[in-house]
Amino acid sequence: MGTLLQDVQALWSYRLQNSLGMNTILRLIVFRDLLLEKVEKEKPGYGIEVYYALLQKLLRIFPYTKDQHTYEFLLQKTEMTINMIRKQGDCLCAH
Repeated sequence: MGTLLQDVQALWSYRLQNSLGMNTILRLIVFRDLLLEKVEKEKPGYGIEVYYALLQKLLRIFPYTKDQHTYEFLLQKTEMTINMIRKQGDCLCAH
């Protein structure tokens, strides 16, 4: 699941492209939302675990990063993922 989010949430496969078309962005958002909705339906509360898996995958790439663009991309996506984990954690605490 973390690997799927690596593309649909962190846009890993698109990191070297200058821009993404609106159609691609919308399809990725819809797929991400359907994926997370399905996960939550099958295993309530597991959505946060998917983001932890994504965070782990992003962190594992850092030692192999050779260019500044990829390094900055990883920093941005790591921060975004941590914020998503915090947000989901807050939602879990509110229940």
